[in-house]
Amino acid sequence: LDGLDTYRRILKHHPGQAAVLASGYAKTERVRQALNCGASAYLRKPYTLDMLGHAVRKALAGTRRPNSPPVTAAGAA
Repeated sequence: LDGLDTYRRILKHHPGQAAVLASGYAKTERVRQALNCGASAYLRKPYTLDMLGHAVRKALAGTRRPNSPPVTAAGAA
């Protein structure tokens, strides 16, 4: 069970729940799936506290629009 699977389970009980997912993997398909489920951001490790703070603020404000690019760590693969 990974973070995306956990988020999907949460959505069954709390539709529209905001989330910021983080992973050390840069699997484009998983990023797309997370964002399509409604995640506000998908952070690729390593990420900075500033990046996490920005992603959390966006999630709480509900400002991510569908199909907007994920927040990712520069140079991470």
